[in-house]
Amino acid sequence: MISTMKVIRLKNRTQNIILVVIFLCSVYYFYKHIFDESTDNKLSSAELSKNNLPIEEKIEYENEAKCGNAKPCVKGHYAVSITSGSGKSSASPMCFNGVLASHDISRGMNVLVIDELNGNIISEDVFDLWGQDSNNFIQFLDGLATGQVIVVATVDEASKQLSEHAREILRDGFGSRHIELLNYRGTWAFIGQKNVEHEGYYEKINPRIDKQYWAEPSIIRGCVKLPLSEATELEEQEKGEVIVVKKEPEEEVNMCGKLKCESGTIAVHVRSSYVKGKTKIFPMICVNGQPLIYKDGGTGTAGRGLNVVVFDPKEKKPVKTVYYDTYDSDTDDRIAASLFHSIKKEHFVIVTTHDEVTRKLGFETMGELRNLGSQHINSLGFRSSWAFIGQGNINGNSPYELVGEVDDDGWGTKVEIEECVPTVIKKEASDTNTDTSQTSKKKINFCKKYDSYGEFCNEKMDVPLLPVALDDASLKSNPAYSTPIIIVSGPDLPELQKTMDSVLQIPGLNNKMVVVVVEETFEESTLLVQLYNFRLEHVKTATTFAGMMHKTMRLTMALTYFKDKTNFIMIEDRIDVSPDLLRYYSQTLHLLQEDSSLFTVSAWNEFGISSTSSDPSLLYRTELFIGYVWVLQRSIWDKEIRDKEGPCCNRPTWQGWFLDNLMKGREVVAPDVSRASKRLQDGYYVDKKAIEAYHHDRLETTDCEHEPKFALKMVKAAYEEELKDSIKMSLPVDEDDLEGCMKTGAILLEKDDESKNVYSVFYEYDSKDSTLLQLCKCFNLYVHKGNTVRNIHNGLVRFTMDMDIYFLIGSKTEYYELKPNNVVAVKARS
Repeated sequence: MISTMKVIRLKNRTQNIILVVIFLCSVYYFYKHIFDESTDNKLSSAELSKNNLPIEEKIEYENEAKCGNAKPCVKGHYAVSITSGSGKSSASPMCFNGVLASHDISRGMNVLVIDELNGNIISEDVFDLWGQDSNNFIQFLDGLATGQVIVVATVDEASKQLSEHAREILRDGFGSRHIELLNYRGTWAFIGQKNVEHEGYYEKINPRIDKQYWAEPSIIRGCVKLPLSEATELEEQEKGEVIVVKKEPEEEVNMCGKLKCESGTIAVHVRSSYVKGKTKIFPMICVNGQPLIYKDGGTGTAGRGLNVVVFDPKEKKPVKTVYYDTYDSDTDDRIAASLFHSIKKEHFVIVTTHDEVTRKLGFETMGELRNLGSQHINSLGFRSSWAFIGQGNINGNSPYELVGEVDDDGWGTKVEIEECVPTVIKKEASDTNTDTSQTSKKKINFCKKYDSYGEFCNEKMDVPLLPVALDDASLKSNPAYSTPIIIVSGPDLPELQKTMDSVLQIPGLNNKMVVVVVEETFEESTLLVQLYNFRLEHVKTATTFAGMMHKTMRLTMALTYFKDKTNFIMIEDRIDVSPDLLRYYSQTLHLLQEDSSLFTVSAWNEFGISSTSSDPSLLYRTELFIGYVWVLQRSIWDKEIRDKEGPCCNRPTWQGWFLDNLMKGREVVAPDVSRASKRLQDGYYVDKKAIEAYHHDRLETTDCEHEPKFALKMVKAAYEEELKDSIKMSLPVDEDDLEGCMKTGAILLEKDDESKNVYSVFYEYDSKDSTLLQLCKCFNLYVHKGNTVRNIHNGLVRFTMDMDIYFLIGSKTEYYELKPNNVVAVKARS
């Protein structure tokens, strides 16, 4: 019996030992193959390829680890290792599916293109977005086929010239969730796939924060599942989470103060950023003693731009804490406008500034803040400081608002509000002179700092720079008044000021539709444009003005806030526009959609001098394009200019653009009396005499009393019919009547001053155009370089003198057949 019990006990021990061994082996296998032993700041294989295979199926792995990973990938997944460079030489080689990139990792966006079917590297490229614009990068992204995968790592600096359009493509076309956060010397690592929806799991970003020279590296290392639509959620971070390196907040005694408030009020302490000695002090927002925004701590993060807390005074808790970089991001500005628009009636909005906030601060955002009670938001200048407490249902001006002026060191002074704010803020009476005085003060400060603006800074300093009200309510909904106006600046900023001043005089002008494009980023140009409340954009310095125009056209097409616009009114450097410019376009802009034979609508007439133009209501069709003020169509940009700016527009504007066959038989609508004038520069320059002669004695409209008539007759078929009818009814000028004119160059035609006549001059064509050139001299018409008449339509020359219409009709034109038999054609005099 005892022996039997021993056998049973021995058998049980053996079974227990076997079970323990099996358990330990299971634990070892699970730890060995499921968990990554790496503890550094890298994504593990499990993070990048969480398997959804049923537990009972065997998980098969590759034979070896690749790209420096600690473990092999599951079969069907691809090893990856990319590290964005936080310095000029700190980036590691990019690796995908065990293959190292062959190109030298360098400044900008380093990109691998991957075949989703086999994981092979198709191509490699680098785009220097610090030293070059985004055009090549955009063309590269546009040229990739649907389904192709990109692996991207930034090095050194990749945001300076990364345009909004490029960010939009990366976001909407490749699935980036965080490209909008890439800032100066920030780092970004990303894997995306063109036109394939995915959850964006393979993306890391580290924005550069203040006092960092470069951001911390962004690293993706592990295993990737392709296509990205089949990728699975990361195990060790929430979907869409951005990993940002943050500095610990410094201790500050009594950070929020010791304000004690009665029931029915909320303790609010808000302070803008400012500079103390050589140290930049961060902004702070505290509510009821709780720090919500302070440096990089609290429940929100302070950052450049608008720092915002939305607070529910009833529940006594924050709803949202956030900052919007309105210095550098149009996207942040749009998001801010949307947030302010959505504020509930009872909620507080507490806002303060850090660093610079006005460069990208849009009119919609400022309008929403005015609705929340701000009366000073429009008066903020470059680097001004500001603190504000508003509420959704205030319907007036908040009593809690301060603006700090810029000190001698170029930074806004500290502004601070520490108040017990009632749960329902009582509005205060509006000071109608507030914005006017603030605007005037900005102008005064600007003129103290810059002394080259002459009359602008010597007269009417107390008159605010505000648009003129629309003088005709029927035009309010006309598309011309919501068409973007693009002002192309040259290097002479006082001349830019004069152009902006003329634009501001247009009745019905919407400031937010005006974009001023300047070279590089300088404080003077920023402050100047802000005085007019126009939008401001920058391009890299161009060696010629034509180059500046090319860059401006490309930038214009990439502006996300105008992405739905089809037409753009382009205004060149040193141009004064007439106050009736938009009234002119209100009657003519629609022609571009109705007649494909039209290339543009211009505001300039080649023959528009005082003796050969006189009727502001009259329009022409002409084969000549002078690009001083004109309409750029998005469709023509996309199809004909995008990659051909040189051939189209590489000549000085007055010499004409889109020459030879580039117009493709299309024409330009132009006014008889120009809606613009050109200011010439002083000193010596190439072709000075010819340029002065071209612009001498020019005539333009000076008020808003006139607008074009019969614009529909500019449509090709209607124009030809009208033209022939006018010639048939015209009074032919006999050869004898022009005898003296052809000899002396002075026209002497007898007419009744009260009448408005149409005259026709039929002439014999000769191979040297001698007759036409003599007639042009006779009528004082401009002849380009003394031998070319350019302002023609189908061989016909048309102009006005003292409200009379004249046609010069050559024997080779189709209109010559309308010559009466008894009229003798004019011939050249020897």
